Amino acid sequence: MRRNRLPLLTFWPTLALALVSVILAFAGRAHSTTITLLDSPTDSWGTKSLPSSTESILADPLMAAVEQSADDEQIRFILDVRADPQSEADRATALQEGSRDELVRELRQIAQKDQYSLLERLAFLQKGNQVDNFRPFWIVNQIAAAGTADAILQLQKHPDVAGIRLDSRFPLAEPITSTLEM
Repeated sequence: MRRNRLPLLTFWPTLALALVSVILAFAGRAHSTTITLLDSPTDSWGTKSLPSSTESILADPLMAAVEQSADDEQIRFILDVRADPQSEADRATALQEGSRDELVRELRQIAQKDQYSLLERLAFLQKGNQVDNFRPFWIVNQIAAAGTADAILQLQKHPDVAGIRLDSRFPLAEPITSTLEM
């Protein structure tokens, strides 16, 4: 069976940049490397600094999708998890010390702690058929999900949500087949 298009999530570029920053930090060059996403203020991780007020937590394209969606229509979105200051300090320490395995273990533990209450809330919304599916990503401390507009509006009020943005699908180009014979 041939797949015409595969979805790529908008967080893949973020994930790639996060991996690069982890690799550079692990190599001992993190102090001289700054990765900036978008054209906005950033934190020490190079991720977009999101406002703390709930009015501006929803990105504009997502707000438009929420306003235009039917009651039971599923919208794909990305939750940016708000990390507590101790988690940020732990993350910085993990990047500077220890082996790769210790780094991975520490980053997963930090994400599990930061994402715990949001994952519980998403599971509750899933039982009520307001969220179709969700998947946590520990390296970027984000959660990809699909849910109704009502679920998104409920999640924007959660204290552990730093931002919510629309998840996009990007079509992949068809592979070019060779006409040369070997």
